[in-house]
Amino acid sequence: MSLLTPLGLLGLIGIIGLILIYILKPNYQQKIISSTFVWKLSLKYKKKKLPISRFRNILLLICQVLVLIFCALILTQPFIPGSSTSHQAEKIAVIDASASMRADDLGETRFERAINKVKALVADTLKSDGGAITIILADSEPTYVCQRMTYADIVEVNSLLDELADPDDLGCTYGTSDIEEAMNLASSVLLENPNTEVLLYTDTDYVDAGRVTVVDMTLDSEWNAAVLGCTASITDNNYYTFDVEIGCYGKAADLVLCMDIYGVNNENRTVSVQQDIRFDSDGEMHVLVGEEPVTLVENAVYVRPDVSVYSYDNVFVYFTNAEDSFDTDNVYRLYGGKKESLKVLYCSTNSNPFFSAVFNSLRQVFGDFWEIEYTELKLRENQTVDPEYCKDYDFYLFEYTMPSSMPTDGVVMLVSPDRAPSGSGLGINGSTSRPNEAPLTMGVKHDITNYLTFDNIKLNEYVNVSFSDGYDELAYCNDSPVLLLKDEPSTKVIAMLFSVKMSYAALFPELSAMMGNMFMHFFPPTIDRFVFDANDSVTLNARGNVLQVTTVNGDNLLYETFPSTLKVTTPGVYSLEQPILAADLASATRRQVEYFYVKVPTAESNIFATADTLEQPEWVVEPERIDTDIVLYFAIVLVSLLFAEWLLQIKEQY
Repeated sequence: MSLLTPLGLLGLIGIIGLILIYILKPNYQQKIISSTFVWKLSLKYKKKKLPISRFRNILLLICQVLVLIFCALILTQPFIPGSSTSHQAEKIAVIDASASMRADDLGETRFERAINKVKALVADTLKSDGGAITIILADSEPTYVCQRMTYADIVEVNSLLDELADPDDLGCTYGTSDIEEAMNLASSVLLENPNTEVLLYTDTDYVDAGRVTVVDMTLDSEWNAAVLGCTASITDNNYYTFDVEIGCYGKAADLVLCMDIYGVNNENRTVSVQQDIRFDSDGEMHVLVGEEPVTLVENAVYVRPDVSVYSYDNVFVYFTNAEDSFDTDNVYRLYGGKKESLKVLYCSTNSNPFFSAVFNSLRQVFGDFWEIEYTELKLRENQTVDPEYCKDYDFYLFEYTMPSSMPTDGVVMLVSPDRAPSGSGLGINGSTSRPNEAPLTMGVKHDITNYLTFDNIKLNEYVNVSFSDGYDELAYCNDSPVLLLKDEPSTKVIAMLFSVKMSYAALFPELSAMMGNMFMHFFPPTIDRFVFDANDSVTLNARGNVLQVTTVNGDNLLYETFPSTLKVTTPGVYSLEQPILAADLASATRRQVEYFYVKVPTAESNIFATADTLEQPEWVVEPERIDTDIVLYFAIVLVSLLFAEWLLQIKEQY
């Protein structure tokens, strides 16, 4: 209970006056009465009534005192305050863990400076009982370092901060931080205590930070030169030129940009290019040509090597004299200048232009990842395929005439076979001809028949075969299998038991789509590009059943389910190695090795970035406190006491 007018308690002085009245009031005087009888009778009644009379007098005094007390309390205007939560002194420290926080000066990174400042905040907030601290690490997936820790947990909090600052395993990412999600985490703490102060330790300058206290981690002495990207373009003469995007932040600098092109034109040869660059204090770039600088648009350097470059293994771009605060983005690797060769052999005694057209189309579809080398071998009728042609190809297509034994180093497709090659697991039982075409029906579902419908395809002739275990029946004609597939780690065979020329015309678009599905299934691109940002997720595929990824740190990661996802966290070169037609790398006679590069996100290279508005956590507005006036209840009690006092007075008289 609280009092709106405490001076009303002065009314309690009236209790003193009441007591004085009781003390000073006159007593009854004793008188001598002549009648003994009356005297004795008087004494008799007095002895009976005296105890009750005293008790009534005491109750009367108590009632009168209480009346005075409640009158005084009513004068003070008492009320019961509305419920409110008493909040302790609490802080939320959000530590920006983006790549730019790795910029260092005198051996200490911005991230480490932020950790030290948070330690000081912890010591100040938890210096005694009553304080609480929450620490949030704002990386690509923000998490709580600790939540609402108190004075008793100060040792544990400092230990957690020491782990983040460990130079061998710095808790700062190489990617971009998700500040919005970090503020969402802060909101859950604000639900408990809306009076909590939120502090963001960052190197980004916000024009409008709202209610969040931004603690700047930058130093004027820091600066950064960065290779932001490199792209290769093919000219009309089919040779490469290169565009290198660079930036400089924090000061004017003269830089030397170098480019080393390795494996030029499929030779063990390296071509190097060097260019002097000048950045002014505003970050504008100039290429020094003679004594006059030439201003370039969007800080891109156009590089045309002296040698015509038709292919390359990789390109290495770097600065030779950039001793800046953030060296992770001073280099860049570009892959993809030399596509893996995919060798295709087509053998037939009656070649069909349909297949050559399909392979030309596939060359365009897979042109970014494969260099399809198409070889067509025309044979005479009943001529056996020379075993010399049954090796060193990735995809074999035999139509009508078959080899004596199956190739073992590639995918084999048998079309309308006249005999069963050794090792195929097939047996030829003649052919079936029909005067009227019979429709195809779908069999076992598989990747190579995805999105295909065979309902409109009709055959008037097909080959009858027997087959061993391991074959899946993908299509039928009159309940006879006409499309078989064996898809095992060391054996991949497609048997199409009919000729394109002996089928209804609707087969052509379906077969073309099926050939595309086959290449996507047997020769999927391992990755969809050759450069990724740190913290990107890379989708991995493989030609076989296993793929080994070697990370920047030298860790070997083995994948056996595809497609799989790899999250790349550290900038540098990653390698992908897979066996060709083997169950594992140890038993493989052929292997495919590819590389890709992980870089720091372009935005993180600007170590003095600015932003308009900082995403705000959700501060909960406390409900308005509603006080309860209790004067009425006191008045009711006062009236009750007055009534009781009146009753006692009546009893006194009668």
